[in-house]
Amino acid sequence: MLFLIKIYIAMSKFFLTNSEHLFSAFKQGISKSSYKLLFEYAHNNIFALTTQKLFVEHQNALLINDGFILENGTIVYNKRVDMAILQDIYHAYNADVNVIRNDALGNYALGILKEDTLTVFTEQSNCYDIFYYADNDIWVISSSLYDLVEPLRERLSINRLNVLEWFSRYAILNDETVFNEVKRLSGEEYIQVVDNQFNIKKTALPIEKITYENYEDNVLEIASIMRNDAKIFSHCLGE
Repeated sequence: MLFLIKIYIAMSKFFLTNSEHLFSAFKQGISKSSYKLLFEYAHNNIFALTTQKLFVEHQNALLINDGFILENGTIVYNKRVDMAILQDIYHAYNADVNVIRNDALGNYALGILKEDTLTVFTEQSNCYDIFYYADNDIWVISSSLYDLVEPLRERLSINRLNVLEWFSRYAILNDETVFNEVKRLSGEEYIQVVDNQFNIKKTALPIEKITYENYEDNVLEIASIMRNDAKIFSHCLGE
């Protein structure tokens, strides 16, 4: 259990908002914690930051031209894990999140500000959480529910049914959280902010319907994909 807790708290965090007040509050919270501020951006009503992992020194954000890319989690892109992949992802991104997803493995969250458009998404399996709040011209996005909620607590209310669902199932099976006003991004969604307008967009997932006739072929294909992905992870990250 202690090992699992350490893995959880070791993960880095990111925070995005259009509110300078909330941005300052989040920075203040980091200064009182064990996390180290790694990246900071404040321009054209977009405020962003990332923290370093607690037990690993790494780079998880880059300022590129007039934009940026930030990443949380673990991502293998084009069979590589070196820092150059962030720049490669930024330049490859063309407003279609699946262009990046198709060449990426892992549990990760990405935020890309390119050509005055902010896009935030996770991997299609949605194992890495992204939480968001959008109300009264204020929007906030974070990979940490606690840190998102802390400066917003006076604006939030508890969803008692979702609290019960969380404790009974260890999960909430839709885009809701234990707070009525805070949502969790799904694998078939991504966040897009243009001209300070916050939107949730839908994206197609590459899901093929399995029938009795193609069942065996699908199982063999899935096994082949899993073997190939395992080899890539082993090569990039070790046994």
